[in-house]
Amino acid sequence: MNKHLRRIFILFGVVVVSLLSSVSYAKTYGRLRVKVVIKESGKPVKDLGVNLVKIESGKTYEKKTNDNGEVVFEKLVAERGKYMVLVGFLNRKGTIMAYIPERYKYYVSIEKGKETYLEVKMVIGGVLTGRLLIKEEDGKIKPLGGKYIFCAGKDFGSMLQKTKDDGKFWCIGKESEYFVTLDRNYIRNGTYYFKYFATKVKVKSGEIKDLGDIIAYDFTNGTGIEGYVYSKETGKPIEGASITITRKVERVSGNFVKLDYIQTDTDKNGYFKATPLPEGEYKVTIDVLDYIEKKKNRELKYEEYDKYIMSIKKVKVVKGKKRKIIIKMKTE
Repeated sequence: MNKHLRRIFILFGVVVVSLLSSVSYAKTYGRLRVKVVIKESGKPVKDLGVNLVKIESGKTYEKKTNDNGEVVFEKLVAERGKYMVLVGFLNRKGTIMAYIPERYKYYVSIEKGKETYLEVKMVIGGVLTGRLLIKEEDGKIKPLGGKYIFCAGKDFGSMLQKTKDDGKFWCIGKESEYFVTLDRNYIRNGTYYFKYFATKVKVKSGEIKDLGDIIAYDFTNGTGIEGYVYSKETGKPIEGASITITRKVERVSGNFVKLDYIQTDTDKNGYFKATPLPEGEYKVTIDVLDYIEKKKNRELKYEEYDKYIMSIKKVKVVKGKKRKIIIKMKTE
């Protein structure tokens, strides 16, 4: 199993719906009518994407509004009929501004034999923009282009955006307080990076908030954590041990977002380095699952994982220094 995928365990729920032929359509299903309008004028919005998600199973339906700004979802199972409605953004011609729904998520209940009606009003959103840069070890500054970031609104949800070649990004959303973070698709020399580079940025409706040039990572800064991983039984260095370093997890609009995250592997000497890191306290998690699987020549069972994973809950990092740690892992 891929080591990066191994850290993500998804629990699938199985939903079995039994429909008896003797039960009438009216008693089994309901329908949903959604109308999307511009709040300030009442004008209907056509050709706008509307997603409907059944909360229990995760099944998703997608349609576009008609000329009257409406979309109808037919034959929706009413039993446990809780659904979530997500409405897209409407760009305004000649501007980067866009109309957005008053709420990021709408929840509806479907009743047997009845039509549920939902009106979604669109309002002008705000724009959060800036340019992501990195500072190389030699001091040269270059744009961080083609990388994904999350603009996570405190009251609105998360929007995944991709930076342009020059590092520029644009996030359109509701008036809110935003957290902006770099996703883990930034990989450098085999190391995965995830980091907040701006926090608590307030954006107002109709406003373009420009954060300017942002140094997401300064690789002239050696602040961080380094160390060695050895076998507890043999004392020999372990190559390929996975080191995951995180600092604080904050809940933003229902999503868990790590403030700082670096994942790297040990080299043939058992050595690892994670820089740059802002000063603070970090949790360091070490796993030797791949090493053990190679040694045993088989894939480990889930119940065996805990034997080969260790966590150090508080490792303090001081600005301008590398905190050194020595780790001995069980390998038998």
